[in-house]
Amino acid sequence: MRSLHWKEVVAWAAAIVLVLIGASILLAILFSPVETASFGWFAYAPLSASTFVPDNAVLVPRTAIAGAVALTLGLTAAGVLTGWRLGKRAARPDASGGGSSPTSH
Repeated sequence: MRSLHWKEVVAWAAAIVLVLIGASILLAILFSPVETASFGWFAYAPLSASTFVPDNAVLVPRTAIAGAVALTLGLTAAGVLTGWRLGKRAARPDASGGGSSPTSH
């Protein structure tokens, strides 16, 4: 098995770091206390002239979006690197020096 080139090592390290950062952010948000929304069906006022505007209503925190993006980028990079590595291994010529066609012996 050939050794990894330094660019591959850096790419794998970046992918692993992105996965770990994204997963830790999402896990931290999952286990942190969340303030419930102060609006919902009761904010619907079909016949009134007033408009309900919730203060500081956040459905998905920005940190959760950042964690999901980091996790997605890391997993995508790991998948691309795995496919690239397997593709390079499968594309190697055989040791006899001949071609890779099945008719050449």
